Amino acid sequence: MESNTDSTGPAAGPSTGRLAAEPVGGPGERLDRLVALAAVVDELAEEDLGGLTDAVVAERVLALRRQVDRPEGQWLKELAAVDARGAAGAEDGVEVGSTAAWLRGRLRLGAGAASTAVRAARALFRGPLTATAQALPPGSCRWPMPRWSPTVPPTCLTT
Repeated sequence: MESNTDSTGPAAGPSTGRLAAEPVGGPGERLDRLVALAAVVDELAEEDLGGLTDAVVAERVLALRRQVDRPEGQWLKELAAVDARGAAGAEDGVEVGSTAAWLRGRLRLGAGAASTAVRAARALFRGPLTATAQALPPGSCRWPMPRWSPTVPPTCLTT
């Protein structure tokens, strides 16, 4: 399966967005941790912010952004693995023409956002910026950018 970013091949159908706790591949390949993460996010979404002071709300915004960057970095790492394996569509047993097409179809990302994500993942974990990815704290990268080039890495937090 080819893993380029500009194929026009068909993409798998839309995802429900729900996480299953059943095994996906072999033993140990479970989504339990992602299910637990989703539960914590659901709890945060249900909180009433009205009773919090301005300082607490502001501090939470900063802390939450830092925490959001961590799964984005992990997402890029796993996206690079999907791309390297040509595994886009494997969750449905479908062969997809490119990793970017798969992201467009499954996550409804725009063409630019999907290509940018794949390029950033490749650069950080399989290409010219692997040393940058290795130097970062685990999963601390913010990837969305207006324009991407190999000389302008994603904004990555180093503190």
